[in-house]
Amino acid sequence: MKQATVRAASLVEVLLALTITGLLATGVFALIGEALYRFSAVSGRIAVETAADLVFRQIESDLQTMVLRLDGGVWLAATRQVEPQTGKGDAAVSDAEWSVRAKPTEGSLNFAGSVASELRFGQAGLWLRFFSQIPDTGDRLSNLSAPRAISYQIVRRRLVASATTPSGTRAPMTYLLYRGTARPAGPDWNDTDSSFAAGYDLFASHYARPDAARIDNVGNVRSPRRFEQVLATDVVDFGVRVWSTDSEGRERIVFPVPGFGGFAATRHDGQEGRPLAVPLDDRAQVAAASLPLVYGMPVRVDVVLRILTPAGVRGLRTLEASPAADHERRWWLLVERESQVFVRAFRLPAAVP
Repeated sequence: MKQATVRAASLVEVLLALTITGLLATGVFALIGEALYRFSAVSGRIAVETAADLVFRQIESDLQTMVLRLDGGVWLAATRQVEPQTGKGDAAVSDAEWSVRAKPTEGSLNFAGSVASELRFGQAGLWLRFFSQIPDTGDRLSNLSAPRAISYQIVRRRLVASATTPSGTRAPMTYLLYRGTARPAGPDWNDTDSSFAAGYDLFASHYARPDAARIDNVGNVRSPRRFEQVLATDVVDFGVRVWSTDSEGRERIVFPVPGFGGFAATRHDGQEGRPLAVPLDDRAQVAAASLPLVYGMPVRVDVVLRILTPAGVRGLRTLEASPAADHERRWWLLVERESQVFVRAFRLPAAVP
C-alpha cells in the first residue's frame, strides 16, 4: 500500500494566504469601523435633536401664555450682552467664567444674514425675557396663574449641583442654556422679589439684580444659578429673530439688524412724546456703543439654537483646556463642523390694552 504524500506549503503560498487574510481582516475592520462611526454620528444627531426639541417645547409653552400690554412697561426684551464677556459675565452667576479661553468675540456676531440659521448672536448670545402667565400649579398662592418674568440666556460655567460647590472642582466649563423664572407673587412674607412687587417692566432695576438667594426670586431673571434651571447643555449660541407688522399690515423682521443692540416690546418708544425705554444695567453700554433699541409689538419670534454634537463637546473641552495658539480660528472651525443649528417659529398672542 502506498503511503500518502504530504506536501508542505511553499513560502509563496504562505505569504499569499497571509496577504488574503490580512485584506479580509482589514475589510472587516473597516466595515465595523464605518458602522460604529455611522452609529455614533446618528446617535449623536438624535441626542442633539432631542435636546433642541426639549428647549423648543418649553419655550413654546411659555410663549403661548405670554402677556403683552399696550402700556409703559417693557413686556418682552431681547438684548445683546456686553462683548467681550469678562469674569462672571453679564449674568454674574457664581463660578461662571468668560475670561479664559472661552467662546471668542471674533466671528461670534453676524446680524447681516437673511437666513436665521446663519445668524450669530454674540459671545454670550441674546438675553431674552418676557412675562408669561403659566398655569397654576395649585400648591400655593405664590404659584397662582398670574404674569411672571421668565428669561433665557447662556452662561459659561461648570455643570455642578450648586453655586456653593468649591471652585477647585475639576468639572469642565460648559455652555449652559438657563431658564430663569420669578414667582408671580408672595403673600406669605414681605416679598419684594416677586414679579408683582417688582412691576411689569423688564427694564426696571429689580430685573437686573444678580445672584438671587432663592430659585424663584426676581434676580433669577438676570442671574439664574441653580442646576435645576439648566434647560440644555452645550448650547453655544442662542438668539431670536423678531417679527412685527408694518403700517400696511405686512409682517417683517425688525430685529436683529446691524447697528441695534436689542428689541423691546413697549409703548416707551420715543414716539408721540413718550420717553425711550432704556435698560438700567445696559445704559452705559448702549450709549457708548451707540446701539439703540428697536421698539414695537411683536407678532412672531424665530428662536435659534446652536448645540454641539457629542464629538463637538469633547473637542471643544480639549481645545479650551489647551494653550494652543490661534484659539479664535480653531474654536469656530471646530464648532462649525461639530454643531447643529435649529430654528423654530412661534406665533405670539396679540397685545391688549
